[in-house]
Amino acid sequence: MLKASNTQFRGNAVARAGGIHISSEQAWLEGELDLRGVTVVGNTLQECGDPPITVDPSAKGVVIGNNTFLP
Repeated sequence: MLKASNTQFRGNAVARAGGIHISSEQAWLEGELDLRGVTVVGNTLQECGDPPITVDPSAKGVVIGNNTFLP
């Protein structure tokens, strides 16, 4: 879970997890109220659910690209 602004998640391998969730999680009183500037690039995700990456609609300036998704 990525819940801090100006965060970069690059070049990682993630396997058999619930995926990457970009959200402030305010229902749990966690994270920033104004989540922005999150980058998720160059990662390999294997068996990480469908969809493997989710983004809260209130998050701004999120960049997702060049990630590899494996079954």
